[in-house]
Amino acid sequence: MERNDQRLKIAFGTWSIGGGDSWGPNDEKESLRALSAALDYGFTYFDTAPAYGNGLSETLLSKVLPPVRDKVIIATKCGLEWGEDGSMLHKERDGVKVWRNLKPQAIRRQTEASLRRLCTDYIDILLTHWQCPVDSIEETVETLEALKKEGKIRAWGSCNNTPLSLEGYFKGEGRPVLFQERWSLLEEKNKDILRFAEEKGVLFQAYSSMERGLLTGKVVPGGEIVGSAKRSDPWFRKENIEKVNKALLPLKRIAQDCSIPLQVLLSAYALSLSPSMSLVIGARKVEQVKENALLLDFRISDEIKREVERLWVKPLKEEI
Repeated sequence: MERNDQRLKIAFGTWSIGGGDSWGPNDEKESLRALSAALDYGFTYFDTAPAYGNGLSETLLSKVLPPVRDKVIIATKCGLEWGEDGSMLHKERDGVKVWRNLKPQAIRRQTEASLRRLCTDYIDILLTHWQCPVDSIEETVETLEALKKEGKIRAWGSCNNTPLSLEGYFKGEGRPVLFQERWSLLEEKNKDILRFAEEKGVLFQAYSSMERGLLTGKVVPGGEIVGSAKRSDPWFRKENIEKVNKALLPLKRIAQDCSIPLQVLLSAYALSLSPSMSLVIGARKVEQVKENALLLDFRISDEIKREVERLWVKPLKEEI
């Protein structure tokens, strides 16, 4: 899979569909409607992980994707598990201890569990979810390549890593197809990994690119912040929400002129920043899916890109 493959540029993210402590209570029927709508509106690439709701996200995907399995890309992850002691404790949430574990037997165990939950006999892309410093990268790569040869996965990559660790992913047989990292226009973390991806010819897949919904311009200052994913984010402090919403006003007018939602404008801008850039776009309501799907066909012009730079990106960086 090459980085100019449009199927890999925009993934439908299912972290929030997992609900739990991270995103708050989840309406499974509404989530299933959202997943079905994603197919109807043209999404063909779905990103998930066992850790999203302790298997719930994968299980919900299994209820809508099997009839179109040969027409979609499914990416899931390995390296975080519960119910088994791992190499190091990652966090406690939703009543369980989540461990990091990228030992060969753990990768195989987690992959088999994902295959069962997803009701599929292969995974298109398997990502290591969080690098564990005490587990061998060489053994991790060997195991991923073995799974690929066995037909259980078709490609692999890494999520939440460092440039130093990622170097190890290129020393054995095979090579990763993408790096998935947190990145947004508010806080461009992991720019070093983006540059590394460009050098290696690998996709850089940004998650939380809309800063967990804040860059939609719909977050109300002083409103209830549900879920640890948002409560742990400093941008969701009342004073920062106010600053961001004020800075977004001129961009809302541009989006209106283009007849698209604000998040589509900003996502298209983000995609234009690098040939390696791709995005995970999350949603768990049909209306959100409908809006986000407009990105599948929208391409930002050079003129609008310059306007986004002039009216928001540079002023915001100076102010915040």
